[in-house]
Amino acid sequence: MRHLAVLSLGLAALLTWPGSAVRAEPRSGGMLRIEWEVKNRFRLFRDEADFQRHVAATRGESVLAAERRLARETDGRGWARDVVERLCVDRSGNLLETCDRDGERENYLAPRDHRVGVALAGTVPANNGCAWSFNDGEAPPKEITAACTDEIKVRVRYGRPTLAAIDIILPDGTAQRLVNEIQVRDVLIAGLGDSIAAGEGNPDRPIRLSDEGFCFRRLGGSEYFRPGRAGFGGNKSCETVPGDDGRTSDWARQSARWLSGACHRSLYSYQTRTALALAVESPHLAVTFIPLACSGATVDIGFLGNLRALECPSPGAGGP
Repeated sequence: MRHLAVLSLGLAALLTWPGSAVRAEPRSGGMLRIEWEVKNRFRLFRDEADFQRHVAATRGESVLAAERRLARETDGRGWARDVVERLCVDRSGNLLETCDRDGERENYLAPRDHRVGVALAGTVPANNGCAWSFNDGEAPPKEITAACTDEIKVRVRYGRPTLAAIDIILPDGTAQRLVNEIQVRDVLIAGLGDSIAAGEGNPDRPIRLSDEGFCFRRLGGSEYFRPGRAGFGGNKSCETVPGDDGRTSDWARQSARWLSGACHRSLYSYQTRTALALAVESPHLAVTFIPLACSGATVDIGFLGNLRALECPSPGAGGP
């Protein structure tokens, strides 16, 4: 069964709430058991490495603490500047019906299965290897032989439990068997709202500024200059409004890079960060996030009716 949630402005407080993050127990020591987690469980991300970066940065602390840690690691440039190119959306910010995630083509809104990592945890006895079996009661069981310390990655069918069994081959030729049930819960979250919800003012990759600047006229007629967009080769004098000299596409290419340029929607929005935090804290959960917030949106305009785009449909490249 699919679970649906809609993010609203009231969830902004979660960004600074330390919460009770779910922390995985150490795999070494303790009672012998099978542990599993959904891999790359924030499904907007294409690559597992991008998700694991957030897992490592969170450390059971608040989202704000994680953001500060990621900012230091990127020398203040921000984690989203690269990740924005590796999402299940096109350059205009529209969701892809089919997304290539970690080498597997998935239906984004209706996944058939999920990739999980399964491992043996606890005090492992001396052994000659382990034999795994995964049975969902429909397809033939998947059987894998590996070292007992290896994490096994396998895709499990969504909507039905998969029985994971491991036989630890002991030195005397006997086997010790453990069994656990795997069933992924996929939560569908839609984020709606206006500029506050979209993350206005905080692009994934900001504009690169130029010292040359643009000329602007004051109301009294005098001229003054403001920083311009680096890389733009069009007319910067007061005789022409930037973008009106036939170099509009060049001007747009030097704009900021957004998750959605038309809506000024950002990965730094509180809605995206809340959905991402939920995925980080919940090893048995898959989070399918639909970002729909748009700057300037109201119920009539932007939700029920059309809203004029804030930027060109194909956003700029932003800074380095």
